[in-house]
Amino acid sequence: MPYPAVMDVASLAVLATIALFAAPGPTNALLFAAGAGRGFARSLVLAGVVLAAYTLAVGSARLALEPLIASHDVAARALRLVLGLYVLWLALRLWRSTLNAAIPVAIDAGSLFLTTLLNPKALVLAFLLLPPAGAALASALAVAVGAILVSSLLWIGLGHAEVVADDQVGLGVGVLDGRRDRAAGGRAEGVDHDDEADGDRHGQQGGHVPP
Repeated sequence: MPYPAVMDVASLAVLATIALFAAPGPTNALLFAAGAGRGFARSLVLAGVVLAAYTLAVGSARLALEPLIASHDVAARALRLVLGLYVLWLALRLWRSTLNAAIPVAIDAGSLFLTTLLNPKALVLAFLLLPPAGAALASALAVAVGAILVSSLLWIGLGHAEVVADDQVGLGVGVLDGRRDRAAGGRAEGVDHDDEADGDRHGQQGGHVPP
């Protein structure tokens, strides 16, 4: 019985890239807050801001550090070790924590750009997931661009959905409270009518003179 083919390195790199940018982090937290505070449509431009910041960070890191890594094997191993530990920490954090609803605040493009520019995910992409310069680099970059844009839209959408869900819950609670108040008012009105009817009957009995 033949065993299924083991997933190749390229497929693993694609999945790792998608998982990296979809995982919670400082950039995604700001996108979540933007979706909650500004709405989905008004926050779409922020996906482009994130892509621009990651592009600058990855490009700068490779230009600055790749010559050092190529000439110093120890430095390359140390950098990959640090980045590997960061990925492990990120996975543990994702496993142990749950997503907390972000407080809707005003998120500007500048703060998002700076946060993303300093995000260690850029280094993970630059030196762990992207191959050296060559034919495979172009396809890996295309995958990274797609993962960044899709994950950005996903986190914006999650933030917007959180607010919509809260509004729906609040509306449902308000409707139930209104029905409960109307029902209570109806019961109180029925009691008043019953008391009034009882009073009329007692008055008629008291005013009746036997022949």
